[in-house]
Amino acid sequence: DNLWNQLKEMRETLFSDPNLRQGFDLVGHSQGGLLSRAFVQAFGRNDGLFKVDKLITWGSPHRGYFGTPWSNREHTALKCISYIVRRIGQTTIRCFDLSKKKSIFQMWNDPYLHREHKDKLENSHFMSIINNEINHPYNEHFKKNLKELSKFVLFNSNQESVISPSASCWFHYYGDKQEKMIEPYCNTPYYYQDVLGIKFLE
Repeated sequence: DNLWNQLKEMRETLFSDPNLRQGFDLVGHSQGGLLSRAFVQAFGRNDGLFKVDKLITWGSPHRGYFGTPWSNREHTALKCISYIVRRIGQTTIRCFDLSKKKSIFQMWNDPYLHREHKDKLENSHFMSIINNEINHPYNEHFKKNLKELSKFVLFNSNQESVISPSASCWFHYYGDKQEKMIEPYCNTPYYYQDVLGIKFLE
């Protein structure tokens, strides 16, 4: 299912539990961490009810991913497969409109697409929206809710072999038009402008 539908199901599940009415902490792993952050941004305050106090994510692709789980492996054949997937991935996703249909494709973030190209809402179905990298009706709402957290803790592992690049778990990602050097989030215009509230939380 796509991530928007999963987020809706998550809201219905959490809001149906009376034990969470006065607030709770939220821990999410991998895609679950991404959904947990999206939940906080979209529904976290809720007039003081069901409010998330602390958010902890582990191995979650906060800036998306590019490639396959084999991208960081030493085996030559696996690296070749990953290279091919990277080259054809964006074209395939666009041609079949997969970024509206399946969660794994909604997290794809191609660094070869210049930032200006991501400013088109119709081409950004999840990552650019929840990261406030484009203009949409809920920019300030998302930012305000995330800033309400008392703690936002991001965990990564030096054994991470699924998320590529693993630095995405800390909001870092490849720089524009390359896939070798990691650009720290604090060097991006998104951090300078604090579009999401990460700078405030630090």
